[in-house]
Amino acid sequence: MQCRKFSKQECHDLLVKRMAHYDQGNEACVKNWSTLPVETRGAFNSFSYNVGNGAFCGSTAARYLRSGNIAAACNAMLSWNKGTVKGKKVKLPGLTKRRVVERNICLRGAA
Repeated sequence: MQCRKFSKQECHDLLVKRMAHYDQGNEACVKNWSTLPVETRGAFNSFSYNVGNGAFCGSTAARYLRSGNIAAACNAMLSWNKGTVKGKKVKLPGLTKRRVVERNICLRGAA
């Protein structure tokens, strides 16, 4: 396959389409999804984009969302900051930063 350059608009359109996929997946496992604040949904769509809908749907965060405890759900994202390095689970600084940003956006909706 030949290398191809994408315009900013094409990249934006692809991202919007991909995020819609994660939004639909999250809605399928959190029945009250459409009633959640937009900030909360956005943060968890970003989270699912990174970990996958299956991991999100089986997570403690999703369980908290289903029970209506948004703040606990937002905080539960923070534990998803590890990766495997040389066969061992370790905290990754970049992933820790990402989770803090996602949590902070998420909590704006819980206020």
